[in-house]
Amino acid sequence: MQRRYPPSHRWRQAQSIDELAGMASKRLPAFAWEYLNAGAEDERTLNDNRSAFQRWQWRPRTLVDLSEIDSSATLLGRKCAMPLAIAPTGYNGMLWRDADIALARAAQQHDIPFTLSTVSCNSLEEVAAAIPTGRLWFQLYPLRDKQATRDLIARAQAANAEALVVTTDAVVLGRREWDSRSYLNPRRLTLRHTLDALCHPRWAAQALWPQGLPALGNLLKYLPAGQHSAASAATYISQQMATDLSWETLAEIRQQWSGKLIVKGILNVEDARHCQRLGADAIVVTNHGGRQLDDSPASLDCLPPIVDAVGQQLEILLDSGIRRGSDIAKALALGANGVLSGRASLFGLAVGGEAGASHALTLLQQQLHNTLALLGRPRLSQLDRDCLAPPLHLSSASSGYRTANALHEHPATMPSNSPTNDDMFLNLLRDGFGDSVLLGEEIPASCFSDWTSHAPCRPLALVRPATTDEVASLLRLCNEHSRPVVPQGGMTGLAGAAVPSADSIAISLGRLTGVESVDRDAATLTVRAGTTLQTVQDAAAEAGFRYPVDFGARGTCQIGGNIATNAGGHGVIRHGMTRDRVLGLEVVLADGRIVDLMNGMIKNNTGYDLKHCFIGAEGTLGIVTRAVLRLAPPKGETHTLLCGLPSYPAAVALLHRLRGAGLALEAFEVMWQDFYTMSCGWRDGQPPLPTSHPIYLLCEAEGEASHLETALESALASGEVEDAVLASSTTQARELWAIREATGEFPLKLAPINFDISLPIPTIGAFVEAASAMLTQRWPGIRIVNFGHIGDCNLHLTVDGHSLAKDTAETRHAIEAEVYRLVGDYCGSISAEHGIGLLKRDFLHHSVRPEALEVMRSLKHTLDPNGILNPGKLLG
Repeated sequence: MQRRYPPSHRWRQAQSIDELAGMASKRLPAFAWEYLNAGAEDERTLNDNRSAFQRWQWRPRTLVDLSEIDSSATLLGRKCAMPLAIAPTGYNGMLWRDADIALARAAQQHDIPFTLSTVSCNSLEEVAAAIPTGRLWFQLYPLRDKQATRDLIARAQAANAEALVVTTDAVVLGRREWDSRSYLNPRRLTLRHTLDALCHPRWAAQALWPQGLPALGNLLKYLPAGQHSAASAATYISQQMATDLSWETLAEIRQQWSGKLIVKGILNVEDARHCQRLGADAIVVTNHGGRQLDDSPASLDCLPPIVDAVGQQLEILLDSGIRRGSDIAKALALGANGVLSGRASLFGLAVGGEAGASHALTLLQQQLHNTLALLGRPRLSQLDRDCLAPPLHLSSASSGYRTANALHEHPATMPSNSPTNDDMFLNLLRDGFGDSVLLGEEIPASCFSDWTSHAPCRPLALVRPATTDEVASLLRLCNEHSRPVVPQGGMTGLAGAAVPSADSIAISLGRLTGVESVDRDAATLTVRAGTTLQTVQDAAAEAGFRYPVDFGARGTCQIGGNIATNAGGHGVIRHGMTRDRVLGLEVVLADGRIVDLMNGMIKNNTGYDLKHCFIGAEGTLGIVTRAVLRLAPPKGETHTLLCGLPSYPAAVALLHRLRGAGLALEAFEVMWQDFYTMSCGWRDGQPPLPTSHPIYLLCEAEGEASHLETALESALASGEVEDAVLASSTTQARELWAIREATGEFPLKLAPINFDISLPIPTIGAFVEAASAMLTQRWPGIRIVNFGHIGDCNLHLTVDGHSLAKDTAETRHAIEAEVYRLVGDYCGSISAEHGIGLLKRDFLHHSVRPEALEVMRSLKHTLDPNGILNPGKLLG
């Protein structure tokens, strides 16, 4: 139905934002109206921003207590009257004199934040003075002039801006064809539009009189003398947009800005993850109001997958297309924490100044309040995807709501799943697996993250199968419905490989336990994947053997997880990694097929040894359910030795000497002085050796004691060893090992940034020196400790976050980037024994060549074409 709107001077009668827009179109000359309302090129994205909201329908509830309806919210940790902030918009003075101050005051009246644009007509200082009790956010366009950018940030801090909003999607302006038609050059109208402006005297008197087109107040101090006009400012900003804007630039901004950081212009999951890693507090999902790249997806369509990926770590705001309070409610139901709206308040401003903008905000708040009441959800916290029916452009039989971003994230794979499909799928899970399925609050927090505590997240469901057939049935169901699956063992991983996402099905193998058999003749043990390492070691010992893979988490970690991460540990120098102890596997593929590779023979040369595809694959190619493990003979006579050495080359020389002495080395642990001094300082009593040696070696060797003593005497005589202590009892040996095992206290006494890397043995000492010099130069005062099992090329480098001036996510990411870059320079591996998971995924290219990465991706696609197995891990 065509509605007739009141004339613009009767804006107080407007009942909707669209009415205010209709009034504004009459009051403003054509060029000003187009600047306010138009989009890029054919405006398909502009229009789709509105259509996206219309595609979702409500599922209201009745007979709900509506005596108290609360539309207040919390944005960036502070309460506000509704979950809305005024979005940054530039050159508002074209619509009303002192427009930015008017908008800021309207926001203050409604107890919501106001975002001031870099290209505002009123300056930061003017706006801050106008709203002394208001919430001011400042939007930054990073400029080519780095000093100007730094100055803008400093001015925002001086103005007590609560947040810095960095816009990332406008370094090149979109093709706004209406702009080209209106102007001969920046801010010089064509004759036709000049005449049109003269035909709007009320607008001209309010916006132009007496000084003409307003200047850009924030940029005046950066313009050349005598060139402060609107035209000069428009030319300046068009030339100053930082086309080299990068993640490194954002990291630098994060380092300079001490307040809340919001990154605006995010449309895909990977960029959202980057923002989280760099320490952003919030992101704005937006396509710049349809004014940049036409045919970009609607902002609302991009919201669900981004919420699922980072919604537990970041506040997520939605911008573009907000016209009604019900639009705000839909954004929150899909997972947003709040919304930004620019045009809505500008329509009100254009017809009524500050009072008009305030009226627009009142309409949105009233509509939101009414929506909550009619929906039967009187509080914002009750808004979730259950409130919404599937989008109208999908059939009811569709498996999910698939956006362009979901396609990009997982090509030819899983769509985002609508609330209805979530319910249907969970019903299928319960029907098929009964009490093995845990939902919601039933899921223990221990399943939310591993020992890294990285990005804890409750999965959609946790399933605990007890047999291989149940695992197969579960994967078959998840594959048919394109549901992401995250395998979980003992959750002791150190790379984030078992961290779930909000839409994933976590599969715990904690019920798939037990040692099935021990073959004494072949010295093998057959075990189910959920069995702990300690149980396997005890079973081996009972049979007269030992399982020599060992590390501190033995009582909690599971064999399936050890295999999935190719775990290492203390005895690698003699017995190898987990890969070297596995003879056979049983694996369930993504489509539910069970692959029996349960070989129990050391010699078995029958083509491709497929088991190695799954060892170290972190659950991305299949789920290990059973294994055949090689056992080792029990330990003979062992000796524990602690030495003080003059240098790293001396440690390498001692390694060769001990190997040539007829000794079997069980461990060869090197500790640099920084580590040894720190560890001894944490213990009572005198250190076993003085803390003055540059290098310390803790060695455990099996063999004749006389052989060790002879080798040690030779090493002392040659100067390889400066001082030594040989344990004379098991108790003394444990005391020496306690120095090396101080790593267990790192989480309590440090804020550790841990690096588990491998390097060629001859270069480890040089790497330690180069890394220390590089880190100290960039972060003065940084505290670094180094230790490692150098006999197997493994170095552990740990940075204490407490020693950093700012221990932030972006600082940690920058440190990781520098260390892993150096690892690549030294031809090393970014992961020696902890895997890749989430934490090292973005640095894998430093250690794996592009051709090899492509083969890995091809293998992933072959075995898991729908991408359901541990998506986002290892390869991303």
